[in-house]
Amino acid sequence: MNSQGKVIESTAVIRSHAAALTRTTLAALQVVGRELDKVTRRHAARFVRQNSSIARDAGKEFAALARFAYQQLATRESAPLRKTGKAARKRTAKTA
Repeated sequence: MNSQGKVIESTAVIRSHAAALTRTTLAALQVVGRELDKVTRRHAARFVRQNSSIARDAGKEFAALARFAYQQLATRESAPLRKTGKAARKRTAKTA
């Protein structure tokens, strides 16, 4: 067998090993991904149960602050309108 044949044979062996390694790597990653999903779901559910009272209290405080801000803005008196002269009205009409 000449050197070119040896290179082709070696390349084929390397490819088959690489393909097998890729398949096992992908399989391992899929298993790890499923386990990670289970862990994430379990801890997320526990986090929500433990911190729901904190989130509820924060929501109440935020709502109270929003109501206060709305009340302040709704009852604020606006500045009186200035009367403009005839020349100012004409300039405004021309630019519009």
